[in-house]
Amino acid sequence: MNSSALVTAVIPSYNHAKYIKESIQSMLDQDYENMEMIIIDDGSSDNSIEIIESMIPLCKKRFKRFEFRHRENKGLCTTLNEAIIWANGEYISILASDDIALSHKISFLIGKIENSNYPAVFGDIKRIGERNDKEPNIKEFTIHTFDEIFTLQNRPFAPSSIYRIEALKEIGGYPVNIAVEDWYMELKFTENNSKIVSYPEVLTYYRRHNKNTSKNYELIYNNFIKIVDNYKNHKLYFKARRLCDIYLIKISLANNCLSDTLNMKVEELISQAKEYSENYNKIAVYGNGTIYNLIKNHIKNIVAVFDKNQKEHDIYFKPDKIVLTNFDIIIVTAIGYEDDIMNFLTSNYNIDINKIKIFDI
Repeated sequence: MNSSALVTAVIPSYNHAKYIKESIQSMLDQDYENMEMIIIDDGSSDNSIEIIESMIPLCKKRFKRFEFRHRENKGLCTTLNEAIIWANGEYISILASDDIALSHKISFLIGKIENSNYPAVFGDIKRIGERNDKEPNIKEFTIHTFDEIFTLQNRPFAPSSIYRIEALKEIGGYPVNIAVEDWYMELKFTENNSKIVSYPEVLTYYRRHNKNTSKNYELIYNNFIKIVDNYKNHKLYFKARRLCDIYLIKISLANNCLSDTLNMKVEELISQAKEYSENYNKIAVYGNGTIYNLIKNHIKNIVAVFDKNQKEHDIYFKPDKIVLTNFDIIIVTAIGYEDDIMNFLTSNYNIDINKIKIFDI
């Protein structure tokens, strides 16, 4: 690696005594030389501090500069903002205290961001722990735009990232009142037509376990909505709002952990499905995904299910079979994409708009 730019590596530590040593060691093992490291313990109640202190001699020997600070709990975003202030590097890369950086993480990312104008560059992750990735998440070089990030269609993986320090400062650093800080930052980076990019290279092992903040779904949901509401005047606001609902329902169901708020939304979906079932004899469905799987056992009279990615069998068909199917209504279960699908059905298959039904959640 020919670059001489100083990179600040940051590990925000909080109650990860079981994993922190491995995280620090993964930064010690980086093949990029010109690094400083800042570790801030955010009021851990386990023995994280003792473990970090045992590694100070190695860190001081390896890094151009090493800082370790510990204090009372102030939250992740405050901790990261402190690190930004203390950093001397031109670039910054953050590693959670329960994750593992592959040895070429920094050299790979610095090689990409130095040859670009992007404020941030990302790589891929591999999940370990409760869920292990069997296939890459990123298949090719990807450009992320605001609209795609806002509608949760094309988000990068924050654990495998590097940022320009000045770009972080320009957007005001991390939001101290937002728990879904990664999504907030992605939106801030791209809201003025800037772009961020991802490369199909696994750079971080992202650990899944019971103490992940990412599994507190009520907290996540409330913060997703708080972020979306910052953009109420955006053309995609209502679509993003609905996609937040379905996204959180989907990941909550996958982890068998519906929050009270999301459970109420699921119950409302089922209630509306039952009402359609009672009022119509022949029901078609467009979209064979999460919502369909939620409601299918509550609709007695489904005659066909259409989906562009559908493998045809039994009552399941690709959309071109719509013209051959007799139905009273067709329910769109792809929440967030209702307008697009309604236009598709009316324009391509001349479906009466009054026959197309959507869910009100």
